[in-house]
Amino acid sequence: MSDWQPIETAPKDGSTILLARFMADEVQVSTGSWNLYPVLGEDGFNGFNGYLDRAPTHWMPVPERPE
Repeated sequence: MSDWQPIETAPKDGSTILLARFMADEVQVSTGSWNLYPVLGEDGFNGFNGYLDRAPTHWMPVPERPE
C-alpha cells in the first residue's frame, strides 16, 4: 500500500511535505511546501530540492527522522 495522496488533499499551511509527479516512464520527487507568498500572483507548490519540472500530482508527509 502506498502513502502517496492526491495533491488536492495536500496541506496549504506552509509545512514541508514530499511532493511527487508520477509519469508513464519517470517519477520526480522533491521536498516542498505550498507557496504562502506567491510571486507575480501565482500560487502552487514550491520544490526545495530534487527535480520537479511540472506540477506535482501526489504528496505524503515527510517521514520521521531515524534515531
